[in-house]
Amino acid sequence: MIRQGVIALLGRADSPTDAVEEYCKYLGEALRDRGISLAIERLAWAERGWRRALRSLRHRAKAWKDTWVLVQYTALAWSARGFPLRFSSVLGTLRRAGARVGVVYHDVEPFPGTRPIDRLRRRTQLRAMRHAMHLCDVAVFTVPMEKLSWVKPQYSHSVFIPVGANLPVARESVSRKGTASDGKLNVGVFSVTGGSATQREISEIVEAVRFEADEGEILSAYVHPPAHKLGALLHARGNGDLAYQLSMHIAASRPLYVSRDDVPAAEVAAERDIQEKQPDLASKPEQVREKIVEGRLDKWLAEQVLLEQQW
Repeated sequence: MIRQGVIALLGRADSPTDAVEEYCKYLGEALRDRGISLAIERLAWAERGWRRALRSLRHRAKAWKDTWVLVQYTALAWSARGFPLRFSSVLGTLRRAGARVGVVYHDVEPFPGTRPIDRLRRRTQLRAMRHAMHLCDVAVFTVPMEKLSWVKPQYSHSVFIPVGANLPVARESVSRKGTASDGKLNVGVFSVTGGSATQREISEIVEAVRFEADEGEILSAYVHPPAHKLGALLHARGNGDLAYQLSMHIAASRPLYVSRDDVPAAEVAAERDIQEKQPDLASKPEQVREKIVEGRLDKWLAEQVLLEQQW
């Protein structure tokens, strides 16, 4: 039985995937099991402008008196270029309406950078984040607060609620072996930053998968220098050195499929149609054309399929 409600208030949606909205959906599922409903609301300031958006919020917030409103903070959710100057106005509007305000910090540190504009952006974000701490009834951090550079000890109304890799639980409690219907592990990688952070992030992903790997299984990773924008993760059995070499090959050749059986029939048919319409085949006898088309299809498959490639 649902006994009470909570509002999750979001700003501008991220694209193409809004991880904050996904977080709120998972949170809603967890709260529902405890008899608490969660409704996701958005403040459409990017589409309607700040004046109209705040007017709309004042109207909606009249129904939220004594209701917990969990405002999800990232700098770009509440500003176009990382200057969240209006974020305090959002929290102030909620407080004046009598809502109980919680701020969930998904951006736990201001943006870095050494240019003058970066330093100004950093100061603006710090001011917004600190002001939000004074305006909210509770502040939620998804990483340990002692790791943050700006959180002060007097912020006694702050709480650490871990997410993902920050979950401080034992191996036995997070293992999902035996729960998958097909006996296989599904690993979701939300993002890799790029640049100098890529190697570290790839290593962390590798360690996470190794954590769940069965005995005798190998997880090998390769990130192509110097840009570190392209990498490969290989989950296999056998020789570790061979797995690493294969990871390098995958990063270089970029096969889309493991075997021919994995290639969708529609893609093969489309490629066959392309080859059959090549101008240089028009004067060839039909049997010769068929052989040439098959040869070109084999060459195309060798580019798409890992087991067809030479390395």
